[in-house]
Amino acid sequence: MSGSNMQRHASAVKTSELELSSTGSRRKVNGEWAVPTHIRAESPKGTVTVDFTRAFCPHREIDMRVDVGSGSVVLVVPRGWRVHLDEVRTDAGRVVNRVKRKPFPGARVVRVSGHVESGVVKARYPYRYLGTWFKGRSPH
Repeated sequence: MSGSNMQRHASAVKTSELELSSTGSRRKVNGEWAVPTHIRAESPKGTVTVDFTRAFCPHREIDMRVDVGSGSVVLVVPRGWRVHLDEVRTDAGRVVNRVKRKPFPGARVVRVSGHVESGVVKARYPYRYLGTWFKGRSPH
């Protein structure tokens, strides 16, 4: 990310909360974006994807609140980050944490809390493309 992009993103981070909602459709935040300290994701029926892979994140910790009906919330984090899903309550839903590798020193932490009725909250690393998978490295 160039210096001017970082300045633009740093000024955008002043927004303290991001609210995302999906009702029967898909909502995705990805690419270069500024991560606030608080994120709220509601998904009664659709899918909300929050991709931190190329995001500008000056914070060590991000608090995320989820409210999932029969939909899903997917978090995509870079390798080296941590995701805590211990505060997510479920009824008939599922909570899946595929972020299992040892975090980097000083790693960013996404702390997720909230409720899942019959849907899914999932945290994972970005998918690797076939060529980079054979070479054993991440595309990002």
